[in-house]
Amino acid sequence: AERLDAVAEALAARLDECADQELCNAAWAFAVFDHVPRSELFGAHFGARCEALSARFSRSGLCQLHQWRIWAAERALHEGMPSPRLLERCHSAFEDGSATASSLQRAVGDGLAALGLRVEEEVQLSSGYSLDFVVDWRGQRLGVEVDG
Repeated sequence: AERLDAVAEALAARLDECADQELCNAAWAFAVFDHVPRSELFGAHFGARCEALSARFSRSGLCQLHQWRIWAAERALHEGMPSPRLLERCHSAFEDGSATASSLQRAVGDGLAALGLRVEEEVQLSSGYSLDFVVDWRGQRLGVEVDG
């Protein structure tokens, strides 16, 4: 945690020097590590820097920012959010990711169907994530994620 806070402090001090992918990587990394930095890394300056570089973000960078936004919302971190327009671009990029079923996923789907279950494949959630399958089981809808 101390090292992540040190990284956050260093990044916060040089946000204006960060390139677009550096911002995306940093946001995504803190979400993956589930670490809320003690510094003001994700304050208003972060959101403004994202806006300034928004035209340069790659699809993968937009996806990383979307995942960070979901994490930040779960942690009630509302300051420093980019504009609703940029957040929508992030969400759209994340939703547009093409899902490719692995052989294991196809085998699991076949097995679920062989059990007589009604199987829905690649069900998109409002967050932009998708579930490999949704099945009806004893009156409940259950999500099944195989290898993702």
